[in-house]
Order: sequence, then structure tokens, then C-alpha cells
Amino acid sequence: MKKPLVSNRVLVIDDKTGADNKENYVRVGKGFTNFTKASNSTIDQKFYIDEAGKGTSNKTGMQTIYSLTGDRVVGDPANDFIVSCYDKLGDDVITTAIQYDEYAPIESEAGSYKAKKFEVMVNCTNDGSGDGGAVLAVEAEIHQNGQEIEGSYNPTTKSFTAAN
Repeated sequence: MKKPLVSNRVLVIDDKTGADNKENYVRVGKGFTNFTKASNSTIDQKFYIDEAGKGTSNKTGMQTIYSLTGDRVVGDPANDFIVSCYDKLGDDVITTAIQYDEYAPIESEAGSYKAKKFEVMVNCTNDGSGDGGAVLAVEAEIHQNGQEIEGSYNPTTKSFTAAN
């Protein structure tokens, strides 16, 4: 039985620094001390008259949200990009991300992992604050937009291959 660590769930994000508009994926992690993935589900709840007041629920939608809290680390590409989104709007906070688990390698593809690629909106809600003498604290949310594409990701080559 495996007990993966939080560090085994990897989120890489395009920091928009790639040449010729090519994606440049950087790992989200440096400085962040808490990483929470949530479904943000929409629940349709009904109370039918023949069920004696007992409710019926159905999950009708969801949007995955990654919540991050931690320290400001200047020079880390992911931390820099996320914090740079604090005062931006519109397309400036839209990019792509890939999430994979290091405990789910693809045996037939050396160095690759099962992965999901998706568009995201980066919402940096705090670009640095805290008590005197403390490291600047940052907070952000990364919201998945729409359907993900399943496939594989190789972190060494930073390449994503969509499944057939």
C-alpha cells in the first residue's frame, strides 16, 4: 500500500515566458507550504413530496480549484508568475497547466506520467503580507477552466502528449 506525499502531486503551469508563444511549464511548489485541490461542486438538491421530507442530491457540475498559501520566493518562475497575476485581468491571468502524480508513471513511456492538461485562471489574492520580521506570505487560487485533456507528461522534456 502506497501513501503518497503532497509533493508527489505535481502541478506545472505555463509561465508565458516561452519563445515564439511556446508553452514553458514550471513546477508550482517553491515557497508554497499548503496545496489544496478542491472540486467546487454544484449540487442540485430536491425534496420530493413522496419522500417524507428526505432530500435527494445530484452533482451537476464542478470546477477544480487549487488553493495555494506560502512564502514569496523571488526568482522561482512559478512563484513569480503567480504573484505577477495579482493586479492583472482578463487574458493576462489565463494560461495552461498540467497536473500529474509521480506515483502514476506510464511503464511503456520512460520518464512519463499519466497527466491532465487544462486551461486555468490564476487568481493571486495576496501578493505579500505578514507580521514584522516575517517572510512575505502569499495566497493564490488556480481555477481550471473547462474540460481537461488526458494524456501523458514528461517533466524532463516538458512535453505533453494527448491520449488517443
